Amino acid sequence: MILVGSVARSERFRRQLIDAVKSYRVGLPWEPASQVGPLIGPPDGKLLSALTTLEPGQQWVVKPARLEGHGALWKPGIREGSSAV
Repeated sequence: MILVGSVARSERFRRQLIDAVKSYRVGLPWEPASQVGPLIGPPDGKLLSALTTLEPGQQWVVKPARLEGHGALWKPGIREGSSAV
């Protein structure tokens, strides 16, 4: 998500977004409580890098995390400091 204008500077929106991302229930598709399902497979290459590595000027607001026991289940994350091209 790329934020522009007043929403990009809104502390209220920031708090709500962080709360929403942290509260997602990650699980397998057949688990009724799941809100976020698995990646198509365990990440590697560019996807793994995007989930684990920051570029200069970036920081994690919420760091993505792999759930133990399943390489394709990751809690979502939020990074800031990305620049749109």
